[in-house]
Amino acid sequence: MDMLRLGTVMRAVRHRLRLRQSDVAHRARVSASTVSRVERGFMSPVAIGTLMRIAEALEVGV
Repeated sequence: MDMLRLGTVMRAVRHRLRLRQSDVAHRARVSASTVSRVERGFMSPVAIGTLMRIAEALEVGV
């Protein structure tokens, strides 16, 4: 999956859960700007640890 598609899916899941980027960032222990960059496909490559923490914050698997 390319980074833009991954970001689009992550944003859709976040919206479905009614979370703000700052909520996800807090849960994942990353900055809100990191969540934003991942959602917009601007963060490539994403460290696998960061991706795993964001996925856990969104309650989805990778």
